[in-house]
Parts: sequence; structure tokens; C-alpha cells
Amino acid sequence: MNIIFFELIIVHKEQTSVRGLPNKYFNKFSGNLRLIKFASKLVTLLLILLFSQVGYAKVPPSPNLPIKFKIGKDITLSIYDYKYVIDYELPKYRIAEVAVSKSNLTGTINPTIQNFLKTNLKGDYVFSTLEIDDDNYNRLDSVGYPEFQYRQLELIIPDWVNKTQVEVSNVRTRQVNLHKPYMPSMHISPSENIYSLELGEFYSSNSTLNTNTNIILNPDLSKQMYCKWYNISEPYGFVGSKGISFCIYPMNQTIYNPINEILVRATFTIRMEKTRTSSGNPRINMSLKEMIRQYLEGKHYQGIMDYYDSFRGLYWERKEADKGNYAILTLPKYFESLKEFIAYKKSIGYNVHFYDITEYANDAWRLRDIIRALYKWNEYRPRFILIVGNPNEITYSAGTPQSTDDPPTDLYYSCVEFPTIAEERRRNLNPDIYVGRWNVSNEEEVKNITKKTIKTENALYYTNNTNREVIMFSGNEKYFWGDIERINKQINKVWLPTVTYDGRNAKPEDMINELNTVIDDKTPFMLIYSGHGNYNIIGKPYNLTYYDFTDTTIRNSHFKYQPFVFAMACLTNDYSEIDNMGRGFTSISMEGGVTFFGSTVNSYINPDRASFIQIFKKLRTKANYHIADLTAWGMGSYYSGVKTRTRRRQVEKYNLIGDPSLRIYGVALKDGNVGSYAPKPYMDTTSLQEPQYVYKESDEAFIEVSPTIAKDIITISATSGTKIQSILIKDIMGRDIKYFDTDIHNINVSDLHNGVYILTIRYNNRIYTEKIIINR
Repeated sequence: MNIIFFELIIVHKEQTSVRGLPNKYFNKFSGNLRLIKFASKLVTLLLILLFSQVGYAKVPPSPNLPIKFKIGKDITLSIYDYKYVIDYELPKYRIAEVAVSKSNLTGTINPTIQNFLKTNLKGDYVFSTLEIDDDNYNRLDSVGYPEFQYRQLELIIPDWVNKTQVEVSNVRTRQVNLHKPYMPSMHISPSENIYSLELGEFYSSNSTLNTNTNIILNPDLSKQMYCKWYNISEPYGFVGSKGISFCIYPMNQTIYNPINEILVRATFTIRMEKTRTSSGNPRINMSLKEMIRQYLEGKHYQGIMDYYDSFRGLYWERKEADKGNYAILTLPKYFESLKEFIAYKKSIGYNVHFYDITEYANDAWRLRDIIRALYKWNEYRPRFILIVGNPNEITYSAGTPQSTDDPPTDLYYSCVEFPTIAEERRRNLNPDIYVGRWNVSNEEEVKNITKKTIKTENALYYTNNTNREVIMFSGNEKYFWGDIERINKQINKVWLPTVTYDGRNAKPEDMINELNTVIDDKTPFMLIYSGHGNYNIIGKPYNLTYYDFTDTTIRNSHFKYQPFVFAMACLTNDYSEIDNMGRGFTSISMEGGVTFFGSTVNSYINPDRASFIQIFKKLRTKANYHIADLTAWGMGSYYSGVKTRTRRRQVEKYNLIGDPSLRIYGVALKDGNVGSYAPKPYMDTTSLQEPQYVYKESDEAFIEVSPTIAKDIITISATSGTKIQSILIKDIMGRDIKYFDTDIHNINVSDLHNGVYILTIRYNNRIYTEKIIINR
């Protein structure tokens, strides 16, 4: 899809007489001409409005005008040479009530607090809150109750920016009186999953509580947010690009008590100071607007742009997938068993470098120094790192086994901005490299993961969304089901089929049956679990152990691929236990999962919910999308907005087991540098026998679509002998909207919203694509 540029040119000519025509005809002709001109301008305006609604960035031809586009319901972003301008308008909101059961609290509530707390008929404490009706808003977790909403943008900045300044103008506020206005802070103990209510400097409807305590009783938050409508982060690096995080807090009065006023409208101008220049590198001197323009034109790696929510509406076309350098860090015992995986990665375009780290395997600081040295060497700078070996053989980058406050983590092998791990841990949690680990103990397990990775990545390329399933399981508590409901809401936006199990009603065998049964030709694409767990068990009601997934009697060879696994559960990726669930899922023969994203220590409800919602907000149907893109972008977005100790621990504790470069929607072996490499032992044992399709933009000898600007019905005409095998309609974000697998020629599109869509027709083992516009 090309980016569309609109330019309206108006040419003025003096009126002249028309020789030989009577005045009445001339006047009629002039009137018609004026009507035609008016109609043409109206059509032009409607087209501009139409395309503005479907996410196109309208890059103006004039260098003096900004790049300007809409982000969600509430923000208009304008990009100039050296500044961003954000016009903000609060969406609809409502006053809601939230109850906290006394049984969830620990300790006694002091009398001063009790004078202002309200209770319901059940005796629960009840608080008022403002709920913003917009899915783009995040929530403050583990720092106050109720969880207040805020708007977060990640913005790309040029390399030369080291400092930004924010100016606020055009501020408009509104008075709001809450029914039950008192809102104490809520503290979650770092080692216990219990709440305590604390008294801060909050207000009630009839008096002010005069205390000298911190506003939110959290030094990190007090410094960031006190009496501000916004917060802006320091510039940070993220996998080859540089950015800032900007948050807007509509609820003033230290965010937690909007009894006086809320922010309704404001303009934020973010100015960038040019602190250094370099004539040797043109990218360093590039203006902000020019850098964004080059990204839009596909001149730089696009993947990083997906991390920045501000640019989700921009659409570009990648001619080739960006792969880059791939470093494998391992021990001699795994050399032989890794040969096939290395050959495969090379065949699909990666520059694979292989490193024996025996000398540094138990010294995290020295191992990170090696990684950092590679990163500074442009020729060998890795975009992906795979650690092959269990943590007893190759240590993690930081942390202590089973310590919730100091979780074991591989994260700091990926963060190389600062010289030491200690400084990195204090200042930066955004990765510069994507890191994954194969938690293996022998060569057989390496071969197992290799087989599953190759099979999955190739099969997914030829599998339609309608044949994938995201299966989601909750534990036996109500709040676990709440996690699944919220995540399902995010996945539904991507138009992926989902199957959900509420653990309060599910049967113990449900999970293992879903993982070992092909139903309606659908294969589990992702497995998401929220519930109780331990290092070797998935909790009630399923009660599956590590050994359930290594038992050869349950293996099933019918699946085209294995799922990506996400576990919001305690200790399921516990590095201190060799037989943990993460290793069990990934290292067994052809069952379990192809990757596992889980916690090395105990996990807690609120940060789990907030961080995983951020992860699945990033999920979209896009060809050049890696599993580490999803986990790293999601966790990075979760952490970068509101930096607290709780969030730092959350990002550290969740680690990826699996190949970080594994494509979520697959990769075609024929597109690699070699092209002829094919893992025959694995391809031949699957039911996947689809041809290598030829993708074409048009083929008028066989297929014709009309009309391409439609209201209700689209007709597909085909010449004799042409059999239509399937029809797929996608929106411009790549999401599957409609799918038909029969030989039909009339498609009803009356239920589609106005906008631009891509029609893909599969016929005679070929592919035809056509852009259509729905306009009523």
C-alpha cells in the first residue's frame, strides 16, 4: 500500500464571454460550472475526510507544514522540525464506584481514615472514581485505589536530542464532585498479595485532611506526578531507535482526587534541544519531521515504530523483512545439535554468529561486557541474542532465585546503554537487543526446540487467521477470569478466533484436551493462562504438572504448529528449578509450546493484569512481527509511562523462553537467501501440503472486482475455468474482517464501516489483491 499525498490546486482565470451563445445559455452554463466546481470541491473534501478516518498520515508537500494525524478519540499529533504539538481533548467519562472487601486488607485502619471511609450494605469499603470510556487509556496499578486512568504516548526522537521541554497552553478544566470522594492510597506488599490502606493528603467533600505525609506514599510517584497534568520521561533507547514517553493525567490534584477539577482540553508542545551535531552521520543532524518522513517512506527499519503507540495509525509497506545479525551464546556441548537451527536461520536471511562463552558462563557482568562490546561493533551488532543453556550452566544477568524483590532475569543482557548492570537496572529497562533463552540440559532438547521452531514458523505463513485459535484459561478465582476477559477484549480487535475457559466452571482435563486435539481444523496459536501456579504445576482446576507435558503417550502429530504460551502465574518460569513449566513446555519433542513467557518468581494480580494488557495491545496481524517484539514492546510500554519499583520488578521477572526472532505470523522458506532450504523431516510429517502461492497485485485476464467504491455488494467476475478458492477482506491495519472459503461471486459488505479495505482472492492456487473503499 502506498502512502497517499493530497494536494489541492486552485487556478483562477478571469471570466470571458462565450462568442455566439445567447446570454441565457451562458448564464445556465455558468451556473452549471459553479455547481460542478462546488461538487468537485465537496468530493475532494469528502475523500480527504474519508482517508483521514482510516489511519493515513497525510504528509504535506510544503516543508513549512507539519505532519499531522489523529490518534484515537482524544489526541491530534502535529510533527514539526524540532517539536511535537499534542492537542488533547478528554473523551466521555462517568462516575463509578469501586468496592474493596475488608477481608482483603491487612492491619488495622486508623481512626482518622475510618471517619472518612464509606461502606456499602455488605460492609465493604466503597470509593468513587472517574471511568474514561476509551480503551487507549492505561491504569495506574499497585499504587492507589481505585486504579486511575491515564493516556500514554511513546514518541520517536532524533539521535541528537538529549533534553526536552514541555509547554502547556489552551488549558480548560471542569469541576467534578464525586459521590464518595475520599480515596486513600493502596499499597501491595512486595512479598504478599494483600492490600493495606494508607492515609495521604487527600480530600473529602466537607473538609480537608491536613497531614504532612506524601501524596501517594510512594517517593517515585510523588516526584513524577505531584500537581501536574503530564509527565515526560528522559530520552531512552529501544532496539536501535530513541524515544520519550509522554503521559497525560486528566485527573488533577495529585491524580487521586479530582474533587476540584479535571483536565478537559489542553495543548502540549514538546520542544527538543539540539545538544550535539556531527557531520559524519547525516542521521544525527536530521530534523524530527524528516526522520518521520523517512520512516514512512520505508527507508529505515520499521519494526521500532510499532512500539510507539503514537504511530499506530501510520501505514507503510515493507518490501523486505528486516533481519540483521543473530548471535547465539552457548557451550561446546550444544555445538553439534545447533547446526540445523543455524543453517535454517541463515537460509531465511539472518547473519548468524556463534560464540563459545564457556569462560564467562557463570559471570553475568563479564558476559554482559562481551554482549556490550558486540553491540558497539557495527559489523557484528546483534539484533537478536539466543542463550542456549539452562541457568545453572549460563547464569542470568541479575537477581536472586525465588526473591520477589530481586527476581532472576535475562533482561540486562539486552540493555547495554550504560557501562554496568547496576546502573542499567537503576536507569533503563528498555532493551537495545532482543534476548531469548533455550532452557535446555541436553542435545536432544535442543533438537526438539529446533524442530518445533522451524515447523511453526513455516506453517504459520500459510495458515489463515480463521484456522488459528487463541485459547485462554483462567484459574478458579473470579479475578483470574477478569484478566482473561480484559485480554480477550484486546485480542478480539485483531479478529483472531478465541476459546475461553472460566476456571470456576472448567474441568481439569480441558487444558490438556485443547493442547492435544484439533477441532474444526483449528490449531492453538497462543495459550494464555491466568491463575495459580508453581515451578512445576499449572494450578486449579487443571492441576497439570511438568511431567504431563513430557509424557509421550499424549503427544499428537496432527498440529501444524505449536502455540506461543503466556503464563500469568507464580514461578512457572522459575530459573532455580531445572524442571520448571517453561522448560517443560518448550523442550519436549513435538508438544507443549514453541515459546514460553512466564515469571521466575511470585506474580501479583494488578501488575500482571496491567502489563499483559499492554502486551496484547501490541498484537496485530503483521508479517514481520517477532515474538520478542510483542513481549518487549508491551513490557516497555507498561514500564515507561509510570516508573515504580513494582513495575521494575514486573519487567524483570517475566522472561522469554524460545527464539526471540520467531515470527508470530510465520516466514516463508522460499523468501530466504538460500531459498532451497526446507526441513523435510518435519514438513513431511505434518498435514500441511499447500502449494507455494504466487502473490500478484493484479491479473486482469482472470479476475475482476466491481465496484471498487461500494456500499453494499461487491461482485467478483472470473473467466471460464477460474475457480475461486477463498476470499479474505482485511482492514488497513492488516486485521482479518471477513473470510469465505466457497466459490461465491457476490459479497455483502453492508456491515462494514466506511473505510479502505484489502480484498484478497485465492484462485487456481494463485493470489489476486484489490483495494476497495466502503463509502455510504
